[in-house]
Amino acid sequence: MLRCDHVAEEASALIDGNLSWWHALRLRMHLLMCKSCDRFVRQLRITKSLTEAVDDSTAPADVTIDQILARARKGE
Repeated sequence: MLRCDHVAEEASALIDGNLSWWHALRLRMHLLMCKSCDRFVRQLRITKSLTEAVDDSTAPADVTIDQILARARKGE
């Protein structure tokens, strides 16, 4: 079984779909058993989706972090 530090190193590759099916399966099995790693990967997915949702070219310069988070909570 993988150790937590290996999961942390490979989490981005898992989210991006850059792992072989076998390695992704091993990581997912670890996530089923380790709630801390599962929480870490879920937070990483949220962070990735938020950064992809905010496009600097379309956001006004006066937008604050609080406004961005409020929009993210609404699902915009």
